Amino acid sequence: ARQAMRVLAEARREQREQVHSARARLTDVLARSQRLGNRSSEGYALHNLGVALARVGEPEAAIAHQTRALDLGLTLRHGRLAGAALYHRAFAKLIVHDLDGARDDAEAALPLVSGSTEEASALTALAAVHAAFGELQRGLAAVARARSLWETSGQRPELEAELLAGEVELLDRAGEHERARERRIAAIASLVARAEALTDTPEEREVYLLGSPARARLLDGPTRAG
Repeated sequence: ARQAMRVLAEARREQREQVHSARARLTDVLARSQRLGNRSSEGYALHNLGVALARVGEPEAAIAHQTRALDLGLTLRHGRLAGAALYHRAFAKLIVHDLDGARDDAEAALPLVSGSTEEASALTALAAVHAAFGELQRGLAAVARARSLWETSGQRPELEAELLAGEVELLDRAGEHERARERRIAAIASLVARAEALTDTPEEREVYLLGSPARARLLDGPTRAG
């Protein structure tokens, strides 16, 4: 147990360091984009900075940055930027318990990213919203659509871990415990394979697997019946 806690603490520490480093780099990119008048680059810097802020526990700041990114995306008629800002803002609004705002954002994101690689992630955000409202079957339907897009395109969605964890939790809450267990086993196998491809040592793999709240949620559950 002590070893597991040590690994988890190390994973969280490394994730914080990585996110803080990314935050500093993105702040520089944002300032440079604003100086050069590159509005598309500025929009993506705002969006990515919003993602980083959410990961370090600053959801209100994340919402503010995604709102600025959304405004730029709409001004530039850049649907994918606007859509990504919306579905990430939806997740941040869930953190601050603005459920109605999160629903509005997730639903508004879908037509903007339809047919793109971001569509599965927008559906993942919508599934999380349905879960927050206790709309389990609607949440599972959104997950099924996201999975279908993933399997058809062969491209991993940006929010892969959130999609997999959300599906397992929705199935469990809906009383489909055996399906939830099977999905959890498959999800862990997929994430472990990805960790092995991205890292060089067992320690790095543990840090990767535990460094995301969604991945950690998947690992924190039964994989055997009974």
